[in-house]
Amino acid sequence: MAEQKDNMTLDPARNDRLILTDILDRQTGTATKEQAHRSGLLHRAFSVMLYRDTGNGREYLISRRADGKYHSAGLWANSCCSHPRDGEKIPAAARIRVREELGCGVRDLSELGSFVYRAVFPDGLCEYEYDHVLLGRADGEPDPDPAEVSETRWIPAEALSDLLTQAPEQFAPWAFTVFSMMLNRPEARRGVGGRSESPPNNLILRKAEPKDIPTILNLLLQVNMVHHNGRPDLFKGPTTKYSAAELEEILRNDETPVFVCADETGRVLGHGFCVMQHAGGRLMVEHDTLYVDDICVDGNARGRGVGRALYEHILAYAREKGCYNVTLNVWTCNPRAMAFYQRLGLEPYKTGMEIRLATDS
Repeated sequence: MAEQKDNMTLDPARNDRLILTDILDRQTGTATKEQAHRSGLLHRAFSVMLYRDTGNGREYLISRRADGKYHSAGLWANSCCSHPRDGEKIPAAARIRVREELGCGVRDLSELGSFVYRAVFPDGLCEYEYDHVLLGRADGEPDPDPAEVSETRWIPAEALSDLLTQAPEQFAPWAFTVFSMMLNRPEARRGVGGRSESPPNNLILRKAEPKDIPTILNLLLQVNMVHHNGRPDLFKGPTTKYSAAELEEILRNDETPVFVCADETGRVLGHGFCVMQHAGGRLMVEHDTLYVDDICVDGNARGRGVGRALYEHILAYAREKGCYNVTLNVWTCNPRAMAFYQRLGLEPYKTGMEIRLATDS
């Protein structure tokens, strides 16, 4: 039997400190990359899957690990696999590693979920990871670092599904779970085995117009009732955040853009209220922020991708305007909204807290 190479000793990142976790992804400490993999310590990781939309449908980027990798050399996997270093947040770390390893950017990054796996390799190294699976749109064509990736390939969901079934020996062990999570998404299922017969909805994103005000008022009422039902001690109901006259003023103001998502018949299915904010002065670094005041999807249009379409349209608008970031507030009494924004890749940047004071009844 050929002697196994110990490529870990050649890995330039072997002394980087990774985040050790328990089985619930709670940090328990740190260890060097080499220590974590030689001792089989459970550590935090992420797997990024990049996609692009073409005239023939959606394609996904798979990458073949370079021959010099410390394990799974020469095997195919998802677009980018790595670890957040101690002190790094996963979305930020993922964007950095995608740029370093694949030579391209990533937009609209969101987390699909996470899983734990353990694999021992012939060279004695062990991967024991709490792996976060991220999906994002490729920004530019890949130009990979040959020390990390020997080959990349854009592949439709159908072909990827077939390849996983017919040639499993060509794939790294974690790739099966990553690809399964991705291929089970509705937009991927449309391209696999005909499992979804409905074509994607033809959604239209545009600036709101005065004719939309009656529908927007109805959507605002739906939002209000979610908040009223969650915190009746704070929110009146039923009512709306703005009146028709106030909405007319908002729509005329370039600093408060409002977007709507409509179907092919023109029926408005959701809205997104935004506010341009400008920071600077003595305390803050000069920057522009697009604040999302409200995103609402009609209760009868849930599950059609309206919320995601609005969010991606808002991100594109913010980039066009040169904004540094996009922010929003979400009430903890609305867990559906909190989960939605977390799936889109948003993470807290400040936290509001309260204590409710006892009052005489």
